[in-house]
Amino acid sequence: MGRVGLGILSWRDRASLDNALESYREADLLSLFDETHVFFSEQTDEDHELAKRFGVASSGAAQNLGILGGFEALASALSSDYVVLVENDCPLVEDFEEAKAQIDAGLKLLDAGEVEVVRLRSLRDPGEFFNTVDKYKRLHGSGAAAMMRRFFRPQKAKALAGIAPYVEEQPHLKFPDQILLTGETTGLGPVYKVDTRYLNWTNQSIMMKRSFFLDQVIAYAKTAKTTRRVNGFRNLEIEMNSAFWRENDWHVGLPGGLFTHKRVGERGYQGSAV
Repeated sequence: MGRVGLGILSWRDRASLDNALESYREADLLSLFDETHVFFSEQTDEDHELAKRFGVASSGAAQNLGILGGFEALASALSSDYVVLVENDCPLVEDFEEAKAQIDAGLKLLDAGEVEVVRLRSLRDPGEFFNTVDKYKRLHGSGAAAMMRRFFRPQKAKALAGIAPYVEEQPHLKFPDQILLTGETTGLGPVYKVDTRYLNWTNQSIMMKRSFFLDQVIAYAKTAKTTRRVNGFRNLEIEMNSAFWRENDWHVGLPGGLFTHKRVGERGYQGSAV
């Protein structure tokens, strides 16, 4: 059993996976992990050949398991205490030194119980399908219109405060009660801590204890009473962005981030927007 593993969920779109794995190889990212594993939904021989070409272990299922089922299978295929989970279209945008600094800082916070999840999606280059910044700016931007929206939707404005690190240069000064400094820093600056009341759950590029992911996140999402689906499947983000996430007294670590979201090929539906 290793300390930290990298898990990659892939469904179709080998071009995006190839692009992501190439970015990891160029930066020697995989040397930071005790194990790396790709799980393929609707697996093909070509999928596993691609993983093998990069020296990465892989497994899969003949059918599409959806986001929730795929992530559960991926986390179950890993054995490390901590896992970094990404999708096949999440290339690295930082160098080895910054990646090591952020993973080390994240592990310290997780070890200490300061946070339950660390977001590793880049703050300065979050990539495609990230519309939460636009929602934040509509409520927290300058001008009378944003002020009026905050007045009429105070709870919505409060719930979006955790997005400030993606927009503001000093978010902890703008929202001193919601955006906290952890004491950890990397080359990109301070690592923040945000209560889950102010920052939504996302599937995009996250690190946490493997047991937390399986026993809390997956276990809840499988039984959550919602009829909304993506491509016919539960997708974690719908289920987790609920009172369960907001009211559990959990915290999210926010370093500068390592991964962007860049789709090179197609897989049949639009991706996460949070």
